[in-house]
Amino acid sequence: MRKQLIYILALLSLLVSAQPPDKFYTKFGGSGIDIGYGVKETFDRQYVVIGSTSSYGAGGMDAFMLLVDSMGQLKWQKTFGGIGTDEGKSILVNPADSGFVFAGYTNSFGFGGYDVYVVRTDKNGNIIWEKSFGGFDWDFGNDLVFAADGNLVVCGSSYSSTYGKNDGYLIKINTNSGNLIWQKNYGGIEDDEFKAVVRRTGSDFYLAGNSKSFGDLNGDMLMYKIGANGDSLTSIVYGGSKYDGANDVIVFDNKDIILAGGSNSFTNGKRDVFVIKFDSLSNVIWKKNYGQSGDDEECYKIVFSLSSLLNEVVLIYTTQESGAFTKKDIKTIYLNIFGDYFGGYNSGKFGSYGDDEAFDIAPAKNKGYVQVGYTTGYNAQNKDLFIVRQDSLLAEGTFSVVGINENISKEDQVSIYPNPFTSHFNIDITEIESNSSIQITIYDVFGNLLLSEKQIIVRQSNMLKVSTMGWNSGVYSLCIKSDIKTYHSTIIKQ
Repeated sequence: MRKQLIYILALLSLLVSAQPPDKFYTKFGGSGIDIGYGVKETFDRQYVVIGSTSSYGAGGMDAFMLLVDSMGQLKWQKTFGGIGTDEGKSILVNPADSGFVFAGYTNSFGFGGYDVYVVRTDKNGNIIWEKSFGGFDWDFGNDLVFAADGNLVVCGSSYSSTYGKNDGYLIKINTNSGNLIWQKNYGGIEDDEFKAVVRRTGSDFYLAGNSKSFGDLNGDMLMYKIGANGDSLTSIVYGGSKYDGANDVIVFDNKDIILAGGSNSFTNGKRDVFVIKFDSLSNVIWKKNYGQSGDDEECYKIVFSLSSLLNEVVLIYTTQESGAFTKKDIKTIYLNIFGDYFGGYNSGKFGSYGDDEAFDIAPAKNKGYVQVGYTTGYNAQNKDLFIVRQDSLLAEGTFSVVGINENISKEDQVSIYPNPFTSHFNIDITEIESNSSIQITIYDVFGNLLLSEKQIIVRQSNMLKVSTMGWNSGVYSLCIKSDIKTYHSTIIKQ
């Protein structure tokens, strides 16, 4: 009966394989360091990602943009920058033309040191304009949002400062031309920085970051409410005697505010995820920390929940908790209206035997979420850009999510048969270059390595037979890695 059920499930998965999956993971990159920092779902249910790469481009580190379709397959990738360091940190889909705008920083262009780097492209990633902003010192862009008038507002930090060592930095840019409309600095005599900017309704902006000027020198959470012309309206500084910082902010229609980040003041031991909710008068409604005593955790992004359940928000963070697959894992959880976990403790934990971190999460259709960051697992050569698509259940574990054949093109045929299988299965690779080396690895659902084998592909023999004697019936994860490409598949033993 169990074998019949496995076979039926496998058959159903084949019948619906043409439908866009609600859960998948995939990675992209080369021999260098490739990281995703920002992601959005496009109007036609594809995913645009911005980040950085040292594997491709003009040299050093370049901004890296990819478009991935709803099946997790790469449509195109582009690099931006010069011979220095160029990074993209946040991206928007432009409703005017379905193109894209991203913000980050560069030392390939500009006035001196690092400058804020903003690029607008068409829907195919071709540059419409690129601009740098800042002074003669270091200036960084971290996030951007559309203003009520359709122009762009970018936040970050500036050492070309007005008030102190490092100031929160905010600029407004004409979306059509890329020309500067205004720029403002915010802060005191010490270090202050903006990490995120949002506009919920109306023309006001809310900024989150950290400050050493208005709290203690270890750093406190910082929130500014800014008017349409860049004037400061209200601010919140919150923290304890140790480091506390905000990486993101969301605002409700009634003007309640949630700040999310990390804290060494409010913790079970080391740094914990720290989330705090304020009412419109800056009074604390609730505050929560999440983490274990011996491990570091920090939240990078928080979004509104799309679930029909009584959930309020979804946040992602990196965990090194006991019981994680190994090293760093991504954790994605629901919080209810009181700031408590909704679901099991391990819900949303995801990762490999390497490090896995996600820096951004965006709502996707069917009440799911798409996340982006990096992985050193899944046979990554170094750090590979990592994309994870989750449904609204936020299931735990790598093996509840389907791996996509992310780096194999349509011309590269990799056939696994029979699947499901009993005593063995075959791997038929017809287009991988003759005499190239491939690495085959297979894991069970508990993450145990069952097979790790190197093979040399020769033209006369491109079919490999893998014996599965002694394996239990169930689902397994297969990875085939050549010199330049990687193939992931789920296989089933009856």
